[in-house]
Amino acid sequence: LPPATVAAYQYIGEEPERQVNLVIDKFVRDNDLIHVKPDLRHYGFNAPCPKDETGYHGYEMWVTVLEEMDVPAPLIKKYFKGRLYAAYMIPFGAFEEWDRLSKWVQKSSIYEYRGDWKEENMFGWIEEHLNYVNHVMLENTEPEGLQLDLLIPIQEKNQ
Repeated sequence: LPPATVAAYQYIGEEPERQVNLVIDKFVRDNDLIHVKPDLRHYGFNAPCPKDETGYHGYEMWVTVLEEMDVPAPLIKKYFKGRLYAAYMIPFGAFEEWDRLSKWVQKSSIYEYRGDWKEENMFGWIEEHLNYVNHVMLENTEPEGLQLDLLIPIQEKNQ
């Protein structure tokens, strides 16, 4: 994945994926980001959450932006380093496939895991929403027909 400047939003509470989608999608539409940055990419991951009795989890979402672009609160601007990732495309909801991708990385004779178990974004694991442009512009909030790339950071062995 290429390095990129991103607008990020994180939410912890009920339906965090839905909540971050609403904020990110509005930002993209309000800033005509589809035309300003036609190569935009859309990423998401489970976010760290303090352990408490609520049972809530967090989710963070990123959309790539121009480096010089102003990012208004509650979003924040971050820099994504990019690099090499193992990718596995799934239909939305097939999250059990994370295990398949993880096992592939573990068994690879060429690649090894490059993540950090301390990284806040699922140990470096991220999801890329494919065809996000149609989703946001058509306001298709139904997950039916959506595809994701599951992404695990890797590097060649002996590096």
